[in-house]
Amino acid sequence: MELGFAISVFDIDGGTTAIAGELARVGAAAEEAGATWLAVMDHYFQIEPTGLPAEANMLEGYTTLGYLAAHTSTVTLGVLVTGVTYRHPWPMCDLTWLTIRGSEGPQAVDLRFCFMTGRKVCTKSGPGMHY
Repeated sequence: MELGFAISVFDIDGGTTAIAGELARVGAAAEEAGATWLAVMDHYFQIEPTGLPAEANMLEGYTTLGYLAAHTSTVTLGVLVTGVTYRHPWPMCDLTWLTIRGSEGPQAVDLRFCFMTGRKVCTKSGPGMHY
């Protein structure tokens, strides 16, 4: 069995200035607990199921992945869902690969990005793009 965590709440003690340190601690704790997967959301505003108002703190998903990649070494990182209604899938696939790979985290080479739009699928798992 594998263990994974999804980070969905960013309202923490210490306010917005404490988020970065807490996020790094969460990544380290997930690895120490033996987690193999750590995910964030890709929403502009906080979502209702968290019980928080839409105005609550929400980090941009792919920037958060880059930060987590720089502060972890073994977990696979991902975004639960990316809406192609506000992100064009092809440039997003390439940009995400470059952002995460640039973090120098060893897990970066194992990341898989898959966007499905109709009949096309893009999976990014190494240099170049495969359609």
